[in-house]
Amino acid sequence: MKSDLFNRWTRLRNDPALANFSWLTADKLIRLSLSLVVGTWMARHLGPTEYGTLNYGLAVTAILAIIPTLGLDLIVRRELVQHPERRGVLLGTTFFLKLGAGFATYAATLGGVLWLEPDRAARFVIIMTALMLVQHAVMTIDVHFQAELQARYSVWAQDLAFALSSLGRVVLILAGARLEAFVLMLLLDLPVTSLLLVWFYRRTGHCLAEWSWDGATAWRLLAEAWPLWLGGIAATIFLRADQVLLAHLGTAPEVGRYAAAYRLFELCAFLPVSLAVSLAPGLLAARSQGAGVYEEKLRRFFNLNAQLAWALVLPGIVLAPIVVRVLYGREFGASTPIFAVLLLGFPAMALGVARQQFLVNEGYTGLQLAMTSAGMALSLLLNWALIPLWGGLGAAVASTTAHLVAEVLLSFAWARTRAVARWQLRALVGFWFDKP
Repeated sequence: MKSDLFNRWTRLRNDPALANFSWLTADKLIRLSLSLVVGTWMARHLGPTEYGTLNYGLAVTAILAIIPTLGLDLIVRRELVQHPERRGVLLGTTFFLKLGAGFATYAATLGGVLWLEPDRAARFVIIMTALMLVQHAVMTIDVHFQAELQARYSVWAQDLAFALSSLGRVVLILAGARLEAFVLMLLLDLPVTSLLLVWFYRRTGHCLAEWSWDGATAWRLLAEAWPLWLGGIAATIFLRADQVLLAHLGTAPEVGRYAAAYRLFELCAFLPVSLAVSLAPGLLAARSQGAGVYEEKLRRFFNLNAQLAWALVLPGIVLAPIVVRVLYGREFGASTPIFAVLLLGFPAMALGVARQQFLVNEGYTGLQLAMTSAGMALSLLLNWALIPLWGGLGAAVASTTAHLVAEVLLSFAWARTRAVARWQLRALVGFWFDKP
């Protein structure tokens, strides 16, 4: 018995997918925990109004940030797993596509903000943070490390850069700095991360000189990725529209209190993505072994997402009043019910990430676009209706409702995803008795 347990532990310890998931999870926990500590301190320092302006600007930039990705990451990661010999062409072509898209997006952003945004502080936040759109191309190296299940290198690069930026924000808080200084400090993250990623890429025996552009590869990648790209834009609007609309339909302090709750929500929201990144190669391998093996792996994947989600949601709702009061203070007391309602949407969101991995594996990227677009439209309508009534709490109700409909219930709308819909529903309400 002891020998069997030891052998099982040895297999788990040496499992590259588990190791990759552990690194990604550690990265997010470190970054989000540090962000929570420094962010709550910064929120107390700036107050709900300036903190709301900062997060409104960051929400706009987050929506724009999906544009330079061109939806390529999932496709390129899959190609790198299946055709590692084409690494140079795949990475080089992806880099140049993203770089060109980054410059074009920033130019359009600059013109649009100067024309449409009347608030001077919000305009400054958007113009400065949007500079990161141009630098996103270097994150192509991160896709390489994901495909190789070597997430530790990306973790080291991003965490060191984030630690330096966080230290800078602490110095600014102690110095009594205002909003503009914190915005400029946020720009430190990506240049440092980019330099470290290049260094780790070279240290692992690779060379940027092997990257090359190939027009045919570019057209093929874009032809397959465009539904994911549009779906990514829709998904980002889906996730960030609440803060943008809250800024226009509500007040800056309401945005600040909602953003405080959303920061807490992000502490667990990364887990489904990390799990999908780590298990994607294994799911692709199972797909080649036959329908029975593949279905069993998928159902376990859906159940695991649900288990992780509910394990965080239930204690999170119970502890929400204490957590908000301790971290943010009485001024952010209205963030407590917002955080609790956002958590209720987390299991559906986690199952939506799992469904997306299935759709990418099967090449059903058009369905992903349709479902995400429907979720975006529903989110916008619900936010538009509920924010004037309930403010930040209305935005949270809109988010949770839209996640349930778009990420789970809409799977029943297409014949190709109805089996997945049943797996999702069983995982959502009864993963403990669903035995693959």
